[in-house]
Amino acid sequence: MHEVAFSGDTLRTVELRRDPEPLVGAERDSLAEAAGFDPDDLPAFRRMFDRIDVAPDGYLWVQRRQPGRTFAWDVFDPCGRFEGAVVPETRLG
Repeated sequence: MHEVAFSGDTLRTVELRRDPEPLVGAERDSLAEAAGFDPDDLPAFRRMFDRIDVAPDGYLWVQRRQPGRTFAWDVFDPCGRFEGAVVPETRLG
């Protein structure tokens, strides 16, 4: 992910160091059917994250699904360095 200024300058780059998961099989077929698409028109991979928020202090919070949990947040500092993951113990929202 790149944060880019209106001038076009790159302000910050963040890399998610995990491989994308393929979107295949029954999951692909059911998603295509529910959305009314041909399965061949869907992307080859599942989404890597669900939501991105930037805090007022510049920290980047990237929400992703967590197996067996609702979600987790990967937190990056204003320079783009990974600070850690936040996994809520209870369901929020």
